[in-house]
Amino acid sequence: MSKFKVFILTHGDLCKEYCNLFKYVAGEELSKYVIPLPLKENMRPKGYMADIRKVLDDAFPFFLTDICGGTPDNIAKLLVNEIGKGFVISGVNIPMLMEVLKIETYKSPEELKDKFINSGRNGIREFCL
Repeated sequence: MSKFKVFILTHGDLCKEYCNLFKYVAGEELSKYVIPLPLKENMRPKGYMADIRKVLDDAFPFFLTDICGGTPDNIAKLLVNEIGKGFVISGVNIPMLMEVLKIETYKSPEELKDKFINSGRNGIREFCL
């Protein structure tokens, strides 16, 4: 069992689709480490924060958010401040999420944070003719 959990926070159901894709690639066993938390239309920030609190446990949380400065991102930052642990990384993408395939091999939260960021950046490529 990993000491880390990854929470994907997005506007709408995008986070669910990321989790569906991850489950397709990684299988059922590893998908338990990735939890989608959609901000639904007309949902108030306090209600969203309460929903997130319900799924937090003792694992070190990583919050991957869709847009820097958006409501999911801001709520994640407030929660990290409140619980005193965790990382918030905005701009979630598929290469970043694939680091969860190796989640049990990472020794420290900082190591996994760096992998998320590097994979996210390196997964963006331009194709030119």
